[in-house]
Amino acid sequence: MTLKQIPLHHIHQQLGAKIMPFAGYEMPVRYSSDLDEHHAVRNAV
Repeated sequence: MTLKQIPLHHIHQQLGAKIMPFAGYEMPVRYSSDLDEHHAVRNAV
């Protein structure tokens, strides 16, 4: 099965997104590691 790409797919790739299949599309799931996300939330909230 061929996955579809969302309209801004190339921009997400340029920004370093991790792309995963979801509902028939290649979707950006995250841009950094779990640890980076954890620290960002802990320091900003």
